[in-house]
Parts: sequence; structure tokens; C-alpha cells
Amino acid sequence: MEGDNIFVWDTPFIRLFSRIIKMKFSLFAPTIDDVKLILDDKEIDMDKQSDGRFICTVDNIFNGDHKYKFRIKRKEWIWSNSIDIIDPYATKYNLKEKCALFRSANGKEYHEEFHWKYDQIKLPENKQLVLYEMFVQDFADNGQFSGVINKLDYLVELGINAIELTPIMGK
Repeated sequence: MEGDNIFVWDTPFIRLFSRIIKMKFSLFAPTIDDVKLILDDKEIDMDKQSDGRFICTVDNIFNGDHKYKFRIKRKEWIWSNSIDIIDPYATKYNLKEKCALFRSANGKEYHEEFHWKYDQIKLPENKQLVLYEMFVQDFADNGQFSGVINKLDYLVELGINAIELTPIMGK
């Protein structure tokens, strides 16, 4: 992603700065014939590469919140012309609208920093740990971290005092 231009609207009451950026989108789908990016309800064609990736670069993305998904199509599908999928690497998504979410700021995707707030809590000694190794997708009813929260009391009743989440992968 690269920053481009800055536009300024200046009035006696309002001064707005919006940075226009370029952003590159990519999806690995070697068995698919056609992919379109649906970005903020605009449909954008993606180019298939020889390695099976579909890519496109989108200009004029303003700072702020955006939603996107991919519309994939395969010629052999008889039951449907295409289906919409959420980016498998998305860190935020909206299940009702079936789309991924991201925030752009200053020419790149914006991620809020996490600040650990609980350093004052005394952790058990290693010999007192009762560790539960958890694969979130299988453990939680909805396959998400929010589903784990609903089952924490159950784990405490079992005597669990530490959880190892596996696998956790970044982009």
C-alpha cells in the first residue's frame, strides 16, 4: 500500500484531511476461474496470476473503515454462478453481512495496538499450573474467541488455571 494525495476541505467551521491511498488485495485460489473483489459495495475484477493467486490494486481508498469480500466463480459449478467468501486472513469481519472489515489510515491498513493491563495479577507457579491446550475452532460453539469466553467458567470448574491457544497465526 502506498500513500498518494492529501485533500483538504477548509471552511471556517470544518477542516477535514483525507488521505487517498492505493491498496493491493490478493487471494490464492488456483482452482477458481474468476474472482472479483467486492469493496464497499463496488465490484472490482482481479487478475489471475500463473501461481494461482488473484490480485488487484485499488486506488482512491480514503482513511476510515471499509468492508470487503471476494466473489469467486468456477465454470463447472451448476448450482450457482458464484459464491461470496470472506478473506481467510481477515482479522475482523461482520458475519451478518458476510464480509471482512479493515481500517485504513495514513496510507496503510491500521491495527490498534494492544496494551496489556493485567501485569499486577499473580500467576500460578509452574508446578501448580493445570494447562488446557485449546484449538479455538473446535472448543468454542461458534469457532471464535467470543465462544471461548462463554465457557471459561466451565474450565475453572474443571480446575484449569491456564490456557494455551493453538494455533494462532498472523498475516
